[in-house]
Amino acid sequence: KMLDRKIYNKIMRKFKGKGGGPEAETILLDNKQEEKEGVVTVYAHGKNAAKIATRCWPAITKVRIEGDAVFFTIERRAFRGIHTAFKIVRE
Repeated sequence: KMLDRKIYNKIMRKFKGKGGGPEAETILLDNKQEEKEGVVTVYAHGKNAAKIATRCWPAITKVRIEGDAVFFTIERRAFRGIHTAFKIVRE
């Protein structure tokens, strides 16, 4: 069941185009327990929060907005794996 679109709209209004301050960060939690549950958790500031919501809203199962950040619980079907965040580097 997809979350209420009002939550999505709130995230867009608050975070789209916002760079965040020097403490802004994005953290991905991908542990064995979450793997069993079929989810990943992401903590994101600024525009990354808006981009994540835009890219995989139908797979987001929980949202918690705290100050300048959002905690997302996302179904694993929307997650490619942490290894895809890195480029292949050759010597």
